[in-house]
Amino acid sequence: MHSARIELCKAAAKDGTVMGAAMREMVTGILQPIIAKPDVTLVRYDVHHALPATANALIGRAAHIAVLDSELFIEKFLIVSAWKYFE
Repeated sequence: MHSARIELCKAAAKDGTVMGAAMREMVTGILQPIIAKPDVTLVRYDVHHALPATANALIGRAAHIAVLDSELFIEKFLIVSAWKYFE
């Protein structure tokens, strides 16, 4: 399974073909300029929702909508997890 999080899936990391090399190069090309800057902090958060098993949940669409639809979740998330990045 591939990721939309700008990271390599296990298959791509182990892929010795030209396609695997291209995927590794793309991810490196996107992330390296960001993480190379000492004044930049890159933070990733994993959010897990208790969602029913539907097609939308399977492809991740339901989780994206759940986050965007919940102002309370976004407010709590920012206050608890990310506030220090906005001070």
